[in-house]
Amino acid sequence: MSFCFNFPNPEADNENQYEKTGSISTEKESPDQDEEEIPAIEMKLDWKHLTPCKNPNTIAYDFNETSTLVSISPKHLEIILKENSENSEITPLKEALQNQCDLIPNKYEGGLQIWECSIDLTKYISNQMLSGSSVAEIGCGAGLPGLCALKKGASTVLFQDFNSEVLTKLTLPNILLNCYEERERCYLFSGDWGSLPQAVNHSTISLQKFDIILTAETIYNTKNYQKLINIFDFLLKENGYILIAAKNYYFGVGGGTRQFEESLKEDGRFTSSVCWTKADGLSREIICAQRKKT
Repeated sequence: MSFCFNFPNPEADNENQYEKTGSISTEKESPDQDEEEIPAIEMKLDWKHLTPCKNPNTIAYDFNETSTLVSISPKHLEIILKENSENSEITPLKEALQNQCDLIPNKYEGGLQIWECSIDLTKYISNQMLSGSSVAEIGCGAGLPGLCALKKGASTVLFQDFNSEVLTKLTLPNILLNCYEERERCYLFSGDWGSLPQAVNHSTISLQKFDIILTAETIYNTKNYQKLINIFDFLLKENGYILIAAKNYYFGVGGGTRQFEESLKEDGRFTSSVCWTKADGLSREIICAQRKKT
């Protein structure tokens, strides 16, 4: 079965502003069958010997006077990956590109694109005080929110994405381009959220609880809500907070900010409130969640 979500975007009038804003195609033969989890693992990197790409094709983002970031162009990266796919192993990311899909559940979760709610979240935290904070970005893709946190003085940033290929080809190059001096304060994890706690427990991170958790465009699939809430509970410090940037409603799957807030309420471990909203066009919000006080 295949289906497509087409979200209108009146703002995106040039590539420099938004790379991808809401068209998601998915393919899945049997949506009701149980799927095997991709084990979460930490990417072990020799940061001292990693250097930025030479003459990369990038997109610049100016969030405010002190927060400017660049990202490897996903469109340019797609071209390179497609050109190299004929004589190499077909990976989930290459399969998605060949089939022109932005989402293949349990294989590729759209991490190569830069989604508009990631831009919203980066703009929002660019005006926050983050110096000395430990930060985790869940479902990071290009990693713009986490990179902004690093540039604003975060002590540690964990970048997590479902696909290891997204981390190596997009997230990691972006870290080296934007935060080369801070690169050794970064930790990268791939795989399913269900096994992320175990991977973090066996990782090189001495700090296993975080002041701030960031996540954008990760609540479109209601089936993953409990996993995500469990990750929040595992990673968040007692007095920390979570920022969740998403659309009010994802057509075709039923997820969205209201439904996720309802799931948080039913779970009972967190309280939540809307701290930012964009009402015109396709409604988008940022939710702030914290542990419920006992």
